[in-house]
Amino acid sequence: NSVKKLDMEDFLNVSISGLIYTKLKDNSDEVTGITITPAELDVVVYSEQKALRMSMKNVPLFKRNAAGNKAMNTTSDIEGISIVYPKTQYIVVITSKGRINKFPITAFNSHDRARAGVNVIKLKQGDSIKVIFGVNDTDAIRVVTSNSVVEIPVNEVKQHSTVATGEVIPQLKGSTIVRCDLMWNK
Repeated sequence: NSVKKLDMEDFLNVSISGLIYTKLKDNSDEVTGITITPAELDVVVYSEQKALRMSMKNVPLFKRNAAGNKAMNTTSDIEGISIVYPKTQYIVVITSKGRINKFPITAFNSHDRARAGVNVIKLKQGDSIKVIFGVNDTDAIRVVTSNSVVEIPVNEVKQHSTVATGEVIPQLKGSTIVRCDLMWNK
Protein backbone atom coordinates (compact mmCIF):
# COMPACT_ATOMS: atom_id res chain seq x y z
CA ASN A 1 0.00 0.00 0.00
CA SER A 2 2.88 2.33 -0.76
CA VAL A 3 3.32 5.18 -3.19
CA LYS A 4 6.51 6.87 -4.22
CA LYS A 5 7.73 9.49 -6.62
CA LEU A 6 10.90 8.86 -8.61
CA ASP A 7 12.98 11.26 -10.66
CA MET A 8 12.97 10.48 -14.41
CA GLU A 9 16.75 11.01 -14.34
CA ASP A 10 17.01 7.67 -12.51
CA PHE A 11 15.73 5.91 -15.64
CA LEU A 12 17.71 7.58 -18.41
CA ASN A 13 20.72 5.25 -18.45
CA VAL A 14 19.46 1.70 -18.03
CA SER A 15 21.84 -1.19 -18.64
CA ILE A 16 20.82 -4.11 -20.82
CA SER A 17 20.18 -6.19 -17.69
CA GLY A 18 17.53 -3.68 -16.53
CA LEU A 19 17.22 -2.02 -13.15
CA ILE A 20 15.37 -2.33 -9.87
CA TYR A 21 13.02 0.62 -9.40
CA THR A 22 11.52 -0.19 -6.00
CA LYS A 23 12.08 -2.22 -2.88
CA LEU A 24 9.36 -4.77 -2.16
CA LYS A 25 8.54 -5.69 1.44
CA ASP A 26 8.29 -9.46 0.90
CA ASN A 27 7.40 -12.10 -1.70
CA SER A 28 3.69 -11.23 -1.51
CA ASP A 29 4.30 -7.54 -2.29
CA GLU A 30 3.78 -6.41 -5.89
CA VAL A 31 3.65 -3.28 -8.02
CA THR A 32 0.07 -2.59 -9.14
CA GLY A 33 0.53 0.62 -11.08
CA ILE A 34 3.04 3.00 -12.59
CA THR A 35 2.24 6.40 -14.08
CA ILE A 36 4.37 9.14 -15.54
CA THR A 37 2.78 12.14 -13.88
CA PRO A 38 3.77 15.80 -13.70
CA ALA A 39 4.35 16.83 -10.07
CA GLU A 40 1.57 19.45 -10.10
CA LEU A 41 -1.24 16.99 -10.92
CA ASP A 42 -3.44 14.84 -8.69
CA VAL A 43 -3.72 11.06 -8.79
CA VAL A 44 -6.37 8.66 -7.56
CA VAL A 45 -5.24 5.52 -5.74
CA TYR A 46 -7.88 2.90 -5.13
CA SER A 47 -8.54 -0.41 -3.43
CA GLU A 48 -11.41 -2.77 -4.17
CA GLN A 49 -13.75 -0.66 -1.99
CA LYS A 50 -12.41 2.90 -1.57
CA ALA A 51 -10.42 5.62 -3.34
CA LEU A 52 -8.27 8.59 -2.38
CA ARG A 53 -7.44 11.60 -4.53
CA MET A 54 -4.13 13.21 -3.63
CA SER A 55 -1.69 15.73 -5.04
CA MET A 56 1.61 14.43 -6.36
CA LYS A 57 3.14 17.35 -4.44
CA ASN A 58 2.34 15.39 -1.23
CA VAL A 59 4.18 12.27 -2.42
CA PRO A 60 7.84 12.35 -1.29
CA LEU A 61 10.65 11.90 -3.83
CA PHE A 62 12.59 8.67 -3.24
CA LYS A 63 15.51 6.84 -4.77
CA ARG A 64 14.89 3.55 -6.55
CA ASN A 65 16.00 1.35 -3.62
CA ALA A 66 13.35 2.78 -1.24
CA ALA A 67 9.97 1.19 -0.55
CA GLY A 68 7.93 4.41 -0.50
CA ASN A 69 5.29 5.77 1.89
CA LYS A 70 1.74 4.78 2.71
CA ALA A 71 -0.60 5.76 -0.11
CA MET A 72 -4.00 5.29 1.54
CA ASN A 73 -4.93 4.25 5.05
CA THR A 74 -6.49 0.87 4.31
CA THR A 75 -5.99 -2.76 5.20
CA SER A 76 -6.91 -3.70 1.62
CA ASP A 77 -4.38 -3.81 -1.19
CA ILE A 78 -4.08 -0.86 -3.55
CA GLU A 79 -5.49 -2.03 -6.89
CA GLY A 80 -4.50 0.87 -9.12
CA ILE A 81 -3.63 4.49 -9.76
CA SER A 82 -5.06 7.03 -12.22
CA ILE A 83 -4.07 10.57 -13.18
CA VAL A 84 -6.46 13.50 -12.77
CA TYR A 85 -5.65 15.92 -15.58
CA PRO A 86 -6.39 19.66 -15.21
CA LYS A 87 -9.48 19.66 -17.46
CA THR A 88 -11.02 16.51 -15.97
CA GLN A 89 -14.80 16.92 -15.61
CA TYR A 90 -15.84 13.58 -14.08
CA ILE A 91 -14.65 10.49 -12.28
CA VAL A 92 -15.82 7.19 -13.77
CA VAL A 93 -15.74 4.00 -11.69
CA ILE A 94 -16.19 0.56 -13.24
CA THR A 95 -16.76 -2.45 -11.02
CA SER A 96 -15.76 -6.07 -11.52
CA LYS A 97 -19.45 -7.01 -11.94
CA GLY A 98 -19.97 -4.54 -14.80
CA ARG A 99 -21.47 -1.46 -13.13
CA ILE A 100 -20.42 2.08 -14.04
CA ASN A 101 -20.71 5.25 -11.96
CA LYS A 102 -19.96 8.79 -13.18
CA PHE A 103 -19.87 11.82 -10.90
CA PRO A 104 -18.39 15.35 -11.08
CA ILE A 105 -14.72 15.72 -10.17
CA THR A 106 -15.80 18.52 -7.81
CA ALA A 107 -17.42 15.86 -5.59
CA PHE A 108 -14.04 14.16 -5.09
CA ASN A 109 -11.72 16.48 -3.15
CA SER A 110 -7.96 16.11 -3.01
CA HIS A 111 -6.42 15.15 0.37
CA ASP A 112 -3.04 14.32 1.85
CA ARG A 113 -1.78 10.82 1.23
CA ALA A 114 -2.12 8.19 4.01
CA ARG A 115 -5.74 9.20 4.72
CA ALA A 116 -8.62 6.78 4.68
CA GLY A 117 -10.18 6.37 1.26
CA VAL A 118 -13.75 7.41 0.49
CA ASN A 119 -16.66 5.73 -1.26
CA VAL A 120 -16.87 6.44 -4.98
CA ILE A 121 -19.65 3.94 -5.68
CA LYS A 122 -22.10 2.02 -3.51
CA LEU A 123 -20.95 -1.56 -4.06
CA LYS A 124 -23.37 -4.46 -4.11
CA GLN A 125 -22.57 -7.73 -2.33
CA GLY A 126 -19.54 -9.43 -3.90
CA ASP A 127 -18.66 -6.49 -6.18
CA SER A 128 -15.45 -4.45 -6.15
CA ILE A 129 -13.81 -1.53 -7.92
CA LYS A 130 -12.08 -2.65 -11.12
CA VAL A 131 -10.82 0.72 -12.38
CA ILE A 132 -11.20 4.47 -11.89
CA PHE A 133 -10.57 7.15 -14.53
CA GLY A 134 -10.67 10.95 -14.62
CA VAL A 135 -12.62 11.73 -17.82
CA ASN A 136 -14.35 14.29 -20.01
CA ASP A 137 -17.53 13.99 -22.07
CA THR A 138 -15.43 13.65 -25.23
CA ASP A 139 -13.67 10.50 -23.94
CA ALA A 140 -14.66 6.84 -24.19
CA ILE A 141 -13.77 3.77 -22.15
CA ARG A 142 -12.84 0.52 -23.83
CA VAL A 143 -13.76 -2.52 -21.75
CA VAL A 144 -12.19 -5.81 -22.76
CA THR A 145 -14.03 -8.89 -21.50
CA SER A 146 -13.39 -12.59 -21.83
CA ASN A 147 -15.46 -12.64 -25.03
CA SER A 148 -15.87 -9.08 -26.39
CA VAL A 149 -14.61 -5.49 -26.57
CA VAL A 150 -17.08 -2.74 -25.68
CA GLU A 151 -16.56 1.01 -26.14
CA ILE A 152 -18.57 3.22 -23.80
CA PRO A 153 -18.77 6.94 -24.69
CA VAL A 154 -18.54 8.91 -21.44
CA ASN A 155 -21.24 11.36 -22.58
CA GLU A 156 -23.72 8.43 -22.71
CA VAL A 157 -23.13 7.46 -19.06
CA LYS A 158 -25.66 9.02 -16.69
CA GLN A 159 -24.27 11.27 -13.98
CA HIS A 160 -24.75 10.03 -10.40
CA SER A 161 -23.03 10.67 -7.06
CA THR A 162 -20.32 9.02 -4.97
CA VAL A 163 -22.97 7.09 -3.02
CA ALA A 164 -24.87 5.78 -6.06
CA THR A 165 -24.70 2.17 -7.27
CA GLY A 166 -24.27 3.48 -10.80
CA GLU A 167 -25.83 1.55 -13.65
CA VAL A 168 -25.33 -1.84 -15.22
CA ILE A 169 -23.37 -1.88 -18.47
CA PRO A 170 -25.79 -4.05 -20.49
CA GLN A 171 -23.19 -5.27 -23.01
CA LEU A 172 -21.15 -6.80 -20.18
CA LYS A 173 -23.86 -8.93 -18.59
CA GLY A 174 -22.33 -12.29 -17.66
CA SER A 175 -18.84 -11.41 -18.95
CA THR A 176 -15.60 -11.27 -17.01
CA ILE A 177 -13.82 -7.91 -17.34
CA VAL A 178 -10.19 -8.42 -18.31
CA ARG A 179 -9.11 -4.79 -18.61
CA CYS A 180 -10.34 -1.23 -19.14
CA ASP A 181 -8.63 1.54 -21.12
CA LEU A 182 -9.37 5.23 -21.35
CA MET A 183 -9.61 6.57 -24.90
CA TRP A 184 -9.25 10.37 -24.98
CA ASN A 185 -11.29 12.62 -27.23
CA LYS A 186 -13.06 9.79 -29.00
